[in-house]
Amino acid sequence: MKPQEYSRSVGKYADIIARIQASAHALHEHVNQTYDKVHPYGFHLDMVADAVRKDMPSVTTKKTLSRCFSARSITTASRMPVRHTMT
Repeated sequence: MKPQEYSRSVGKYADIIARIQASAHALHEHVNQTYDKVHPYGFHLDMVADAVRKDMPSVTTKKTLSRCFSARSITTASRMPVRHTMT
């Protein structure tokens, strides 16, 4: 998949991706997990996501992307709360 095509395709799911990111950050923040004892763990998560995004166009097809963001996946992700509380 060409980078421009990948960006357009992923752009359709920006809201879901942002909710997943916020949820992951909140989970790690809630348990006070840090990266290198200085940064919030979200810093590490974002670095990994950036590295993955860089190479994704070369390994992604329309078919695999649509499977990642199938109706079932989107429904599940859209129900994810942004803040988590653990009991």
